[in-house]
Amino acid sequence: MSGLDGCRYMILLEDSTYLNPMNLPEDYRKQNMSICFSFEYKPSIPSVCMKGKMIEIKEIKALN
Repeated sequence: MSGLDGCRYMILLEDSTYLNPMNLPEDYRKQNMSICFSFEYKPSIPSVCMKGKMIEIKEIKALN
């Protein structure tokens, strides 16, 4: 999503929803990586990216 202003790393869910993580660990900043994670929506935190909902990742692990 680097083509959209302000976007860095996004998570694409199976239902085609985009999430904008505010704390994605560097080890998970890879394209097409399958992950399992828990998160909390952060609607009060504004996003500079024009796509996705802001989230805070609570737990994450790679599935590959």
